[in-house]
Parts: sequence; C-alpha cells; structure tokens
Amino acid sequence: MSQIEFDEQQRQSYSNFDNPPKMVSWVIEHSGGLIKDQKQAQYFLFGFVVVILIISFVLSVKSFSGSKEPPKGLEGEVVEIYDDF
Repeated sequence: MSQIEFDEQQRQSYSNFDNPPKMVSWVIEHSGGLIKDQKQAQYFLFGFVVVILIISFVLSVKSFSGSKEPPKGLEGEVVEIYDDF
C-alpha cells in the first residue's frame, strides 16, 4: 500500500465530519445551543441509550419480581383452562 493510497483512505474516513449522520444533526439543531459539535451530540446520544437501557432493565426486573399471590378478591376463584387442541 503506497502513501498516496493511505492518505486517500484517511481523507475518506474524515469526510464523515463534513457530513454528520441525520440523528446527530437533529440533536445539534434541537439542543437549544447546548450541544455545539458532532462529538458532543454523539456522547449525548450514547448517554441517552445507556439511560434508556437502565430504565428498561429496572422496570423489567420489577415487573418479574412481583408477588406470586393472586390479587385480593380472586383468592377463592377457580379458573378452568380448556384444551381444545
């Protein structure tokens, strides 16, 4: 690989800074001036995804660790399951 080919590959990899992804551009435009460049927008989006994943994990753990007893008022009722297959 010659130096010219290597320089061309580097130039192509940096071209993304001139044309950022649409989501990054949207965050920069709608941040009200808080986010000023592409790197800050990418950090914000990464943090947002991490927060959403943590919230999803906490909610799923809470929903699956609920009590195994039936709600009050349904304690004596019998539920019949029909197997028509």
